Amino acid sequence: MPRYKIPSYAYRTRAYKRPRHKVRKAKLPQYIKAKALIKRWEGCAKILPDGHIAPYKCPAGKWTIGWGHLMEGGGKVKPKIKSITIKQAEELFESDFQKHFNQMLVAVNATARRRGRKRPPVRETHLGAMASFVFNVGMGNFSKSTLLRLYVDGRYDEAGEQFLRWKYAGGRVLKGLVLRRQAERRLFLGK
Repeated sequence: MPRYKIPSYAYRTRAYKRPRHKVRKAKLPQYIKAKALIKRWEGCAKILPDGHIAPYKCPAGKWTIGWGHLMEGGGKVKPKIKSITIKQAEELFESDFQKHFNQMLVAVNATARRRGRKRPPVRETHLGAMASFVFNVGMGNFSKSTLLRLYVDGRYDEAGEQFLRWKYAGGRVLKGLVLRRQAERRLFLGK
Protein backbone atom coordinates (compact mmCIF):
# COMPACT_ATOMS: atom_id res chain seq x y z
CA MET A 1 0.00 0.00 0.00
CA PRO A 2 1.57 3.34 -1.00
CA ARG A 3 2.11 5.96 1.68
CA TYR A 4 1.32 9.60 1.05
CA LYS A 5 2.80 12.66 2.69
CA ILE A 6 0.18 14.74 4.45
CA PRO A 7 0.76 18.49 4.17
CA SER A 8 2.13 20.05 7.35
CA TYR A 9 -0.60 22.69 7.58
CA ALA A 10 -3.17 19.92 8.13
CA TYR A 11 -1.62 19.26 11.55
CA ARG A 12 -2.21 22.73 12.96
CA THR A 13 -5.23 22.65 15.21
CA ARG A 14 -5.49 26.42 15.01
CA ALA A 15 -6.26 26.13 11.26
CA TYR A 16 -9.27 24.01 12.21
CA LYS A 17 -10.51 26.09 15.14
CA ARG A 18 -9.97 29.62 13.92
CA PRO A 19 -8.27 30.09 10.54
CA ARG A 20 -6.29 33.30 10.19
CA HIS A 21 -5.98 32.88 6.47
CA LYS A 22 -7.57 30.77 3.80
CA VAL A 23 -6.32 27.19 4.21
CA ARG A 24 -4.73 25.81 1.05
CA LYS A 25 -6.24 22.67 -0.41
CA ALA A 26 -4.23 19.52 0.23
CA LYS A 27 -3.11 17.61 -2.82
CA LEU A 28 -5.05 14.42 -2.24
CA PRO A 29 -4.30 11.10 -3.78
CA GLN A 30 -7.30 9.84 -5.67
CA TYR A 31 -9.45 8.34 -2.92
CA ILE A 32 -11.55 6.66 -5.56
CA LYS A 33 -12.95 3.93 -3.30
CA ALA A 34 -13.90 6.41 -0.58
CA LYS A 35 -15.56 8.79 -3.04
CA ALA A 36 -17.45 5.93 -4.69
CA LEU A 37 -18.57 4.69 -1.27
CA ILE A 38 -19.82 8.15 -0.28
CA LYS A 39 -21.64 8.68 -3.57
CA ARG A 40 -23.23 5.25 -3.36
CA TRP A 41 -24.61 5.76 0.13
CA GLU A 42 -25.38 9.47 0.01
CA GLY A 43 -27.11 9.06 -3.32
CA CYS A 44 -28.21 11.81 -5.64
CA ALA A 45 -31.84 11.27 -4.72
CA LYS A 46 -33.91 13.71 -6.70
CA ILE A 47 -32.89 13.88 -10.35
CA LEU A 48 -35.45 15.74 -12.45
CA PRO A 49 -36.46 14.75 -16.01
CA ASP A 50 -34.37 17.65 -17.45
CA GLY A 51 -31.22 16.25 -15.76
CA HIS A 52 -31.09 18.83 -12.97
CA ILE A 53 -30.96 17.85 -9.30
CA ALA A 54 -33.56 19.10 -6.83
CA PRO A 55 -33.21 19.46 -3.03
CA TYR A 56 -34.60 16.66 -0.86
CA LYS A 57 -34.88 15.76 2.81
CA CYS A 58 -32.46 13.07 3.98
CA PRO A 59 -33.57 10.36 6.47
CA ALA A 60 -32.35 12.58 9.33
CA GLY A 61 -34.80 15.27 8.15
CA LYS A 62 -32.24 17.76 6.81
CA TRP A 63 -32.48 19.55 3.45
CA THR A 64 -29.80 18.19 1.14
CA ILE A 65 -28.84 18.47 -2.53
CA GLY A 66 -26.55 16.42 -4.73
CA TRP A 67 -24.46 13.87 -2.85
CA GLY A 68 -25.15 14.76 0.77
CA HIS A 69 -24.49 18.52 0.54
CA LEU A 70 -26.38 20.22 3.38
CA MET A 71 -28.32 23.28 2.30
CA GLU A 72 -28.02 26.66 4.04
CA GLY A 73 -28.82 26.80 7.72
CA GLY A 74 -27.42 23.31 8.30
CA GLY A 75 -30.27 21.79 6.30
CA LYS A 76 -32.92 23.05 8.73
CA VAL A 77 -34.37 25.77 6.47
CA LYS A 78 -36.33 24.97 3.31
CA PRO A 79 -33.99 25.86 0.41
CA LYS A 80 -34.65 28.79 -1.90
CA ILE A 81 -33.00 27.25 -4.96
CA LYS A 82 -35.08 24.86 -7.04
CA SER A 83 -32.31 22.80 -8.69
CA ILE A 84 -28.65 22.55 -9.70
CA THR A 85 -26.85 20.88 -12.60
CA ILE A 86 -24.91 17.62 -12.37
CA LYS A 87 -21.67 19.61 -12.84
CA GLN A 88 -22.55 21.86 -9.89
CA ALA A 89 -23.36 18.78 -7.80
CA GLU A 90 -19.94 17.28 -8.67
CA GLU A 91 -18.21 20.54 -7.67
CA LEU A 92 -20.12 20.64 -4.37
CA PHE A 93 -19.20 17.00 -3.70
CA GLU A 94 -15.48 17.58 -4.39
CA SER A 95 -15.51 20.68 -2.18
CA ASP A 96 -17.32 18.85 0.63
CA PHE A 97 -14.99 15.84 0.38
CA GLN A 98 -11.91 18.09 0.54
CA LYS A 99 -13.33 19.98 3.54
CA HIS A 100 -14.24 16.82 5.47
CA PHE A 101 -10.94 15.16 4.63
CA ASN A 102 -8.90 18.13 5.89
CA GLN A 103 -11.01 18.40 9.06
CA MET A 104 -10.54 14.68 9.68
CA LEU A 105 -6.74 15.04 9.37
CA VAL A 106 -6.72 17.93 11.82
CA ALA A 107 -8.80 15.91 14.32
CA VAL A 108 -6.51 12.87 14.00
CA ASN A 109 -3.41 14.94 14.62
CA ALA A 110 -4.92 16.99 17.44
CA THR A 111 -6.09 13.82 19.19
CA ALA A 112 -2.68 12.18 18.74
CA ARG A 113 -0.97 15.23 20.23
CA ARG A 114 -3.46 15.42 23.11
CA ARG A 115 -2.95 11.73 23.91
CA GLY A 116 0.85 12.04 23.69
CA ARG A 117 1.08 9.75 20.68
CA LYS A 118 2.87 9.93 17.38
CA ARG A 119 0.73 10.44 14.31
CA PRO A 120 -0.52 7.06 13.03
CA PRO A 121 0.94 5.81 9.74
CA VAL A 122 -0.97 7.08 6.74
CA ARG A 123 -2.96 4.44 4.90
CA GLU A 124 -5.32 5.39 2.11
CA THR A 125 -7.88 2.82 3.22
CA HIS A 126 -7.99 4.16 6.79
CA LEU A 127 -8.24 7.78 5.75
CA GLY A 128 -10.77 7.05 3.00
CA ALA A 129 -13.09 5.13 5.35
CA MET A 130 -12.82 7.81 8.05
CA ALA A 131 -13.45 10.58 5.46
CA SER A 132 -16.66 8.79 4.43
CA PHE A 133 -17.60 8.46 8.10
CA VAL A 134 -16.99 12.18 8.76
CA PHE A 135 -18.93 13.08 5.60
CA ASN A 136 -21.93 11.31 7.11
CA VAL A 137 -21.81 11.91 10.89
CA GLY A 138 -20.04 15.27 10.95
CA MET A 139 -16.84 16.54 12.48
CA GLY A 140 -18.22 17.06 15.99
CA ASN A 141 -19.31 13.44 16.38
CA PHE A 142 -16.07 12.12 14.86
CA SER A 143 -13.81 14.20 17.11
CA LYS A 144 -15.50 12.75 20.24
CA SER A 145 -15.67 9.16 18.96
CA THR A 146 -14.04 6.04 20.34
CA LEU A 147 -13.20 5.22 16.71
CA LEU A 148 -10.80 8.18 16.56
CA ARG A 149 -9.17 7.37 19.90
CA LEU A 150 -8.61 3.72 18.99
CA TYR A 151 -7.21 4.71 15.59
CA VAL A 152 -4.73 7.14 17.15
CA ASP A 153 -3.70 4.45 19.67
CA GLY A 154 -2.92 2.11 16.77
CA ARG A 155 -5.67 -0.39 17.64
CA TYR A 156 -6.93 -0.67 14.06
CA ASP A 157 -9.01 -3.85 14.36
CA GLU A 158 -10.91 -2.42 17.34
CA ALA A 159 -11.29 0.93 15.55
CA GLY A 160 -12.74 -0.89 12.55
CA GLU A 161 -15.39 -2.46 14.76
CA GLN A 162 -16.45 1.00 16.00
CA PHE A 163 -17.93 1.85 12.59
CA LEU A 164 -20.73 -0.63 13.25
CA ARG A 165 -21.93 1.28 16.33
CA TRP A 166 -22.92 4.35 14.27
CA LYS A 167 -26.18 3.09 12.77
CA TYR A 168 -28.75 5.47 14.27
CA ALA A 169 -30.49 8.48 12.72
CA GLY A 170 -33.25 10.25 14.57
CA GLY A 171 -33.01 7.69 17.39
CA ARG A 172 -33.72 4.66 15.21
CA VAL A 173 -31.59 2.09 13.40
CA LEU A 174 -31.56 2.60 9.64
CA LYS A 175 -30.78 -0.38 7.42
CA GLY A 176 -28.96 1.91 4.98
CA LEU A 177 -26.65 3.12 7.77
CA VAL A 178 -25.96 -0.45 8.88
CA LEU A 179 -24.92 -1.37 5.33
CA ARG A 180 -22.89 1.81 4.90
CA ARG A 181 -20.98 1.22 8.14
CA GLN A 182 -20.22 -2.34 7.06
CA ALA A 183 -18.81 -0.99 3.77
CA GLU A 184 -16.74 1.63 5.62
CA ARG A 185 -15.44 -1.04 7.99
CA ARG A 186 -14.42 -3.26 5.07
CA LEU A 187 -12.60 -0.34 3.43
CA PHE A 188 -10.91 0.59 6.72
CA LEU A 189 -9.69 -2.96 7.35
CA GLY A 190 -8.69 -3.40 3.69
CA LYS A 191 -11.05 -6.32 3.09
